[in-house]
Amino acid sequence: MGWGKSIDAVDDAHEAYVKACQTHGADSPQAQAADQKADAEEARHGREHGKPFFRS
Repeated sequence: MGWGKSIDAVDDAHEAYVKACQTHGADSPQAQAADQKADAEEARHGREHGKPFFRS
Protein backbone atom coordinates (compact mmCIF):
# COMPACT_ATOMS: atom_id res chain seq x y z
CA MET A 1 0.00 0.00 0.00
CA GLY A 2 1.36 3.41 -0.91
CA TRP A 3 2.06 6.04 1.73
CA GLY A 4 -1.01 8.15 0.86
CA LYS A 5 -3.41 5.21 0.90
CA SER A 6 -1.83 4.01 4.12
CA ILE A 7 -2.46 7.36 5.82
CA ASP A 8 -6.03 7.32 4.51
CA ALA A 9 -6.55 3.86 6.04
CA VAL A 10 -5.24 5.12 9.39
CA ASP A 11 -7.52 8.16 9.22
CA ASP A 12 -10.55 6.07 8.25
CA ALA A 13 -9.95 3.67 11.14
CA HIS A 14 -9.60 6.57 13.58
CA GLU A 15 -12.81 8.17 12.29
CA ALA A 16 -14.63 4.84 12.73
CA TYR A 17 -13.39 4.73 16.33
CA VAL A 18 -14.61 8.26 17.05
CA LYS A 19 -18.00 7.49 15.52
CA ALA A 20 -18.30 4.25 17.52
CA CYS A 21 -17.52 6.16 20.71
CA GLN A 22 -20.12 8.81 19.92
CA THR A 23 -22.75 6.24 18.94
CA HIS A 24 -22.17 3.46 21.45
CA GLY A 25 -19.94 4.95 24.17
CA ALA A 26 -16.21 4.59 24.65
CA ASP A 27 -16.53 1.42 26.75
CA SER A 28 -18.72 -0.39 24.23
CA PRO A 29 -17.54 -3.51 22.38
CA GLN A 30 -17.98 -1.63 19.10
CA ALA A 31 -15.67 1.18 20.21
CA GLN A 32 -13.11 -1.26 21.59
CA ALA A 33 -13.07 -3.19 18.29
CA ALA A 34 -12.71 0.04 16.31
CA ASP A 35 -9.87 1.14 18.61
CA GLN A 36 -8.05 -2.15 18.06
CA LYS A 37 -8.44 -1.76 14.29
CA ALA A 38 -7.10 1.81 14.44
CA ASP A 39 -4.11 0.61 16.48
CA ALA A 40 -3.47 -2.16 13.96
CA GLU A 41 -3.63 0.28 11.03
CA GLU A 42 -1.16 2.62 12.75
CA ALA A 43 1.21 -0.30 13.44
CA ARG A 44 0.93 -1.53 9.84
CA HIS A 45 1.69 1.96 8.56
CA GLY A 46 4.80 2.09 10.74
CA ARG A 47 6.00 -1.33 9.56
CA GLU A 48 5.42 -0.58 5.88
CA HIS A 49 6.78 2.95 5.84
CA GLY A 50 9.51 2.79 8.46
CA LYS A 51 8.13 5.35 10.83
CA PRO A 52 5.28 5.46 13.29
CA PHE A 53 2.15 7.44 12.71
CA PHE A 54 1.60 10.05 15.40
CA ARG A 55 -1.67 11.87 15.73
CA SER A 56 -1.45 15.34 17.28
